[in-house]
Amino acid sequence: MKILEIKKLSKNFHNKEVLNDINIEIESGKIYGLLGVNASGKTTLIGLINNLLIPTRGEILFNGERLGTKSKERIAYLPENSLFMMRVLESVKWHQYFFEGFKFDRAIELLEKYEISLKDRVSTLSRGTYEKLILILTLCRDADIYVLDEPLSGVDIIAREELIDLILDNYNPNSAMIISTHIISEVERLFDHVIIINKGKVLLDENADALREKQDTSIENIFKEVIQHEEVI
Repeated sequence: MKILEIKKLSKNFHNKEVLNDINIEIESGKIYGLLGVNASGKTTLIGLINNLLIPTRGEILFNGERLGTKSKERIAYLPENSLFMMRVLESVKWHQYFFEGFKFDRAIELLEKYEISLKDRVSTLSRGTYEKLILILTLCRDADIYVLDEPLSGVDIIAREELIDLILDNYNPNSAMIISTHIISEVERLFDHVIIINKGKVLLDENADALREKQDTSIENIFKEVIQHEEVI
């Protein structure tokens, strides 16, 4: 079922075009890989999806309506550094208070499983532990779309595997998930669908398995080929 529609979306900053005429549809029951190099427009697109930025042109519809209060409640996204002044337990209670349907007991269970102390200040956590915390808090929300912005960035390979397992074990198959990343090889097995953007334009928007079968190679190699071809043009 179509849950998010991005129609002719463009975004300018100080007369510089960051996104140009983006058209994307997001369906429930799928995990989307949003792929692009640095400064490709991924972060801006995520900001627009989460109603943190205002489009220059075009629109985004959530369940057929413009983004607003309903979408904020049903799109789970946690901006980085938003919890640094709290202790871990306070961050869990904060989510329980603000987000209806937040799975408090499940969050505590996962924190214990990954040995994250409830007494620790978020600001003292290692990068890998912090990423686990925000991923747990995001996945324990009751939402229609989960947006993960560079969830593997800055963590070692062991932490990456744990984060991927955390996503696999706790993903709600009735929802949609968007994973924005430039680290592809470890996480591409999660993708049902792949969207590649570069210089503010969508270069590819296709089913992941169909792509692998057609190209007979990995999503990472397909990504490299698409970007290299665009750079040559």
